[in-house]
Formats: sequence, structure tokens, C-alpha cells
Amino acid sequence: MSLFIEARRKMLFAVIALSSIFYSPEIWAKFLNGGIYVGNSNPAVGGTVELNGVVFTDLAESNITVTIGVHAVSAAGAIDSSPVFSKVFTGQNFYAREKKHYKIPYVVPATIVTGKYAMVMKVGRTAHASDLLLTQGTVYPYVMNLKGSGDVNQPEPSPSPQPSPGPVAGEPANDVSNGLVNSGVWIPNKTVNAGAAIKIHNSIKATRALSNVKVVMQVRQILSSGAVSTSAVAEKVVTGVNFAANESKTYIYDYAIPSSAVGGQYILAIFAVSGDGGTYHLAVKKSVSVNVMTVVSGGTNPTPTPTPTPTPTPSPSPTPNPSPVPVGSYLRGINIMDMGIAGHVVPGVYGTNYTKPSFEAIRALKERGMQVLRIPFLWERIQPTLGGELDQAYLGLLKQVLRDANSVGIKIIIDMHNYGRYKKNGVVTVFGASDGPTPAQYADVWKKIVIALKADAAAHNSIYGIDIMNEPQGFPSAMGMTPQKLWEHYAQAAVTAIRQAGETKTIHVEGYSWASADRWPSLHPVAWINDPLKNIMYHAHQYMDNDSSGTFKVSHAQEMANAKAQGHASVAARGIARVRNFTNWCAKNNVPCFLGEFGWPNSHVVSEADAREWNATGEEFMRFMDSVKLGGTMWATGTWLNANGNILNAYVLPKGNQSILPLSPAAVLENHLGK
Repeated sequence: MSLFIEARRKMLFAVIALSSIFYSPEIWAKFLNGGIYVGNSNPAVGGTVELNGVVFTDLAESNITVTIGVHAVSAAGAIDSSPVFSKVFTGQNFYAREKKHYKIPYVVPATIVTGKYAMVMKVGRTAHASDLLLTQGTVYPYVMNLKGSGDVNQPEPSPSPQPSPGPVAGEPANDVSNGLVNSGVWIPNKTVNAGAAIKIHNSIKATRALSNVKVVMQVRQILSSGAVSTSAVAEKVVTGVNFAANESKTYIYDYAIPSSAVGGQYILAIFAVSGDGGTYHLAVKKSVSVNVMTVVSGGTNPTPTPTPTPTPTPSPSPTPNPSPVPVGSYLRGINIMDMGIAGHVVPGVYGTNYTKPSFEAIRALKERGMQVLRIPFLWERIQPTLGGELDQAYLGLLKQVLRDANSVGIKIIIDMHNYGRYKKNGVVTVFGASDGPTPAQYADVWKKIVIALKADAAAHNSIYGIDIMNEPQGFPSAMGMTPQKLWEHYAQAAVTAIRQAGETKTIHVEGYSWASADRWPSLHPVAWINDPLKNIMYHAHQYMDNDSSGTFKVSHAQEMANAKAQGHASVAARGIARVRNFTNWCAKNNVPCFLGEFGWPNSHVVSEADAREWNATGEEFMRFMDSVKLGGTMWATGTWLNANGNILNAYVLPKGNQSILPLSPAAVLENHLGK
């Protein structure tokens, strides 16, 4: 890089700490500061300073204004709202997970008033519409100590006091801000009484090898202004930490909240201290709301905060008979295909035809904010002979997934992914056919499954729902019943058997004809299951392509033309109209409901432009889901899927020391987690 040096005057670039850390929830949910760098450290007045900033977004956004400015910093550490210099970039369009690099020359005027100046990046719909956009590596803005004309003999200003946990240097040789990121924070129970302890898990990833790093984790209060306090109420410190390149480390601690803590909201602030003492705040890579906890105290001065309401996360502690999900609450998550793939090869061979999600994958999805996972499995694999005993090896794989989920505090829907069919002797047989499974045989397998899972407390505790059959379809008219009535009869047999086995968990019952949300009211005019516990959740699927198949065979532009020809304003409006048939039915019948499959193409399979349109469509669709409080699991991800392995893949799951890779649909899902 170029250096401009003049003995008469110099500008010193240093990092100083402000009096507080500012979080902008609206911006944090969408944009991140991917890094700030001031190119030359000793330019002369009248010389040029190279200002570099990177803006990163999780979501596709259009018509955004990015402003990069130089602002005066007061002696108290406050940044002046008006810049002495700024460059405004209007009409900026971002696709999901895009980084834009802005490089600006700043000519330092000789008339500058002596003092400290910060490089500030802002993002919003209009210039200066947002708060300071924080960098992933550090919350401390780059500050220039500038001398104006005639101030040659003035001494350099003294640095401002530094916040806990330690001193903040300039740019150290071992710059951890460019080497470490906070790859996840989750809190199993986000409410704690003052005087008690709260368990917090967090993960840090190194993008390059680092040695002798001190990691400081502090519980800090969010003040009524939205700023984060500079003092901690609880702290954990780990010293002498060494990271290999791309290595992640997870820390799990109970943080004792003092009885004197004021009621209100708090976050976990994570700092990395480099070998030479430089301290850098590691920002959460998504909305700060995932890192918010509430402290309840007996005092009368709770502190309000403008941050979003934190997402409730089920506690991993065993509860033998948990109550149904409270009215008005809903969970969101994703399907993991692993145990239900290769249905044409049954029973198949583990590791060759099918697999199971790893503990690391489950934990990574939890860290991304998932609250529930739908785990498909196959009837033929868990019960190789109709009416026979369960296969203990396959059952053991399912139990291990459930135990792993329980250990990280995520819930599971177990899903018999068989479409109302059973393959025996190489021949697929269907419910209602003369050679097909009988209602008694269907009841038998579910009775045996729930008894086996109830015997394993840790596995059983993680179950959120029991999805008795995926997408029943293609039945004959039999037993004097239409195909849909035949499915209702089989479903009732399974529910009755599950309750007779003593199982109290929520039972998910899908609708006939591919669980179609659109066709649900015409196929099932009324809720039909008789459950003594009244703990049934009706479960539909809906995709937004023209035939609702989820294959997405044409471009988004063609889908838009199709939707408009059908009388809909957009592809999203068509999808919403279809799913509204189901949600209206739920409201009419006063029953809880769930959308177990939905999704749209990712940017590794379709063009970036198409992916942006699909994400915008998905955003509108999920806003409707939010408005009616409809829980759901996106389709899908899987251990053996790569980025372009499936058009609907939303995550590449971690393998070995790799980190999870969110694909374009994940950004929308993570923006619409449950309540």
C-alpha cells in the first residue's frame, strides 16, 4: 500500500473503545460490517487516506444506501452524527450472502480541527438512516488522531480509557479480529432469576491458525438506550487457547447472575485477546435477538429495551409428560433427509444407502437458530417384517439422533416417510389394497416404536411430534370408503395405538393426497381424529411451484407468468392462497396445525438472479406464516448433500472440522424463526 509521510505532521491511526456498544436490531438482522481497514497509518495533512469497508448481508436486499464517513469523536467517546467527510452509495443491490467492498480515498484537509475522528459505515434505506454498522471482528471503530493547521507543537491526545476485559491496542501483529468469528450463541433457557445461574453455549471459529489467545465471555446488560453496558455481571475466561485453521471450539458454562442484577435483557459479549494484548469483540453473525436473555429480579426498576423479543428455546432437561405447545407459540426448523433416503433400496445398508445426522450437524443447526428438526425414517428399515420385531440397529440410530438433539436442546419430529406404503418381497403395497398393510399392522408398528422410545428418557424427551405418515396418497376405494376416508381410518388406528401404549406426545396427522395444504378442506371437511388427550397437530405440505411438487422445473419469471395467468398478483400470493386454505380450516376447526414441508431453490442450482427472486418470494410467504403463527420445517438438508446436490438444499452440513454452510434459502428461514 502507498504511504504518505511528512515529518511536519502525521496522522496516527489507532483503535479506541467507545463508552458503549451499540446494536441496531433492524440492521443486525440483515447486514454486517465485514471489516474496516484504513490503508495508510501516517499520511500528511493534504495527503490521501485510503478507507476500506466491507458490507455483508445474509438476505437479498435492493435499493440500499451505504454511507462511509469520517466523524469527529468527542473526549467522552461519542461519535458526532454529522460527518466531516462522507461518500454515499445509493441504489445498492445485494443478493443473499453477498459481500460488497467499498474503497474510498479521503484527502485530509489542512483546516481539520484537531481531535479524534472515526471511520463509520452506515446502511439504510436513506443516507444515515441506521445506527453505526458494527464490524464482525471488533466493535471499536478505527479512529484517526488528526492535527489541524497551526497545531504542530500540540502533543498527541492521550488514548481513552479501555473497557473490560483488557487494553485495546492498535493493529497488533497477531490480529485476531481477522482470524476469529463468533459462530454461534445459544441459551437453552433464556430467562433466569437474579441470584441464579444460566447455561450458555457459544462457539468460536478460527479462519486461520492462531496461538495463545485469551477468550473472555461476559454477560452484559442491554441498557434502555439500546447500548450494551461496558461492565459485566458474570464472566468466564479461557487462556492459552490455540486454534488450527478452520477449527471451531465450543464453550459451555453456567454463568452465575448476582442477586443485585437489575431486571431486563442481557447478552453474552465475547472477546478475543491476542498475544500482544489487543482485544476484539466477536460479533454474532446474525440478529442480536438470538443472543438475548432476560434476567428477572425482585427490584422495581427493570430496564426496557428496543431489541426484538428473544426466541424461546425448549429446555433440554427431561420432562416425562410435557404439555402441548402453548397456544400462540410455534417452532421453525428444517428436515434432515438422511435416514429416509434411498427408499427404493430397503432395508438398505447404513453408510451405503442411508446415513444419520451427526451430533455436530445437529448442534450446528441449533446454533443457526433451528428449534425443531423433522427426521424422516422408513417403515421397512425399522420393522423389516410386517407385524415383526423392530430392527434394533436402525432403531438405535434413531435413538442416537434423538439423544443428540436432547443434549443440545433442539426438538425432533419423527416422521414415517412412507406415503401410506410398505415394500415387501420387492413389491410396493399400498394401504387399502388386498396385499397392503392392514390398519392393525400399521397400529402395531407405531405401538412398538413409541414403547421403545419411551424406554429411553433422553431420546424421548427430545420428541416434539410424532408424524404418523408422510404424504399418504394413491389409495384405492376400499372397505366401503373413499381414499381420503380410508386414510382417516388408518390414521385413527395409529393414534389409538399410540395412546394405548401410554404415549402423551403431540401426534402429527397429515392430510390425504400428498398432505396438500391447498386441497385440504375439500378432502377433509372436518377434523376427524378422536384423541382422548386432545393433543393432535394437523400437518400439511405446500411448495410454491406451479404444480406444488417442489421440483421447480421452470424459472421464477415463468412461475410469475403462470401465477398471474391464474389470477394471482405474484408467485408468493399464489403460494399464500394455497396455504391459507389449510390455515383457515385450522381456525374453523379450532385445531393446531403445522407446515412440515416448504422450500424454494438455492443459488447453487439456479441463477443468482433467480435465487434472489425466490428468496423474496419466500420472505413474503414466511411473513404470512408468521402472521397466522404457523410453525414449520423447511425442506431440506442432508449429510450427503453438497451445495448443488439438491435444488431445495438450504444448508451444507459440517463434516469433520468444517463449519455449516448456509445456502440462500437459509437466510429467509433464519429471519423467521418461531416464537
